Amino acid sequence: MDFQFQEPQQQSKVGVLLLFLDSLQKILRAIAPIILIIVLKGGTLSAFILFMLLMGTFLLVACIAYLRFTHFTFHIDRALGEFIVYDGILTKTKTVIQLSKIQQVNLTQNLLQRLIGVYGIQVDTAGADRHEAQIKAVSRTVALALKKALIENQMAVTAEETLEDQPESIAPKPFLKIHFISLIKIGITSNYIKSVGLILTFFFSIWGKLHEIGEEAWLEEKIAEQDWLFQSVIYSIVLGIASLFTIVFLINLGRTVLRYFNYTMQQQQGSLLLSFGLINTKNTVLRPSRVQSVVVSQNYFQKKLNVLE
Repeated sequence: MDFQFQEPQQQSKVGVLLLFLDSLQKILRAIAPIILIIVLKGGTLSAFILFMLLMGTFLLVACIAYLRFTHFTFHIDRALGEFIVYDGILTKTKTVIQLSKIQQVNLTQNLLQRLIGVYGIQVDTAGADRHEAQIKAVSRTVALALKKALIENQMAVTAEETLEDQPESIAPKPFLKIHFISLIKIGITSNYIKSVGLILTFFFSIWGKLHEIGEEAWLEEKIAEQDWLFQSVIYSIVLGIASLFTIVFLINLGRTVLRYFNYTMQQQQGSLLLSFGLINTKNTVLRPSRVQSVVVSQNYFQKKLNVLE
C-alpha cells in the first residue's frame, strides 16, 4: 500500500459494514414513530407491513453503504501541499485542505469501530466549527501512517508510536490528568438545560410525527386508558418532573464519564497529545501555535465543588 498517499485511497473493505450500520441507524431513527404505531396496532396485516418496511429499508441502506464506500477516496498532493477528499453519490464533493492549515488530527475508535477493527480520522483546521474532513473506516496501520503524513512537518513521529515504541522510562509523562472524582463532579453539575432540551425535543418530535400521520387521537385514547394508574393529576406532574430530572442527572453523569474517562494531556515534539474516552477512545494531536482561544467556565454548583470546565 502507498503510505505516501499520493494515489487515491479507499477505506478498508470491512468499513462497508460500518457505513451500512451508520446509515441504518439514521434511517431507523427517522421512521421510528411509524414503526412504533405499526407495532402497537398489531395484527397480521401490520406485521406484514412492518416486515416489508424493514426489508425495504435494509436493501436501501445496503445500496447506499456500498455507493458511499466506492465513491469515497482520499490522497495527499505533495506538490501543492494539499489533503484532498472526494465524497458523495449523487452530489459530488471535493474537500481540499492545505497541509499548513491543519490544526489537529484526531484518531477515533468508537465501540462499533473497535468491534470491526477499524479507526476513524478527523482533520480540523484553525477557525473551523466542524471537522474539515472525516474518514470513518481505515486500518490501524493506515490511520497511523496518514496521521503522521498530515502533520509530519511538525512532528517526527505519531503520538501512538512514541508511546508504544519507546521504553516506559523515557516515554513522555502527562502534565495534566483529570481524575475520576473530578469527572463525577462535572457530570452532576453541567449541561442540565441542554439535556432537558434534548429530551423535550425528542418527545415533541415523536408527537409531531404522530400528528403528521393522523394518529394523535389514537395515542391520546391509549394514554387515557392508563390514567387509572395515577391517583391525581398533581401526582402525575410531580412524578413526571422527578423522572425527567433523574434521567437528565444520569445522562449527564454517564455522558461525561464515558466521554472524558482517563483524560490526559502531554507534550510531544512541540505538539500536545490529548487522550480520553472509555468506550469511544480518542487521541488528538494539537498544535499549540494554532489554538485561538481557551475558555474557562464555572457555574454556581461547580464553584461549591471547586471544579472548572
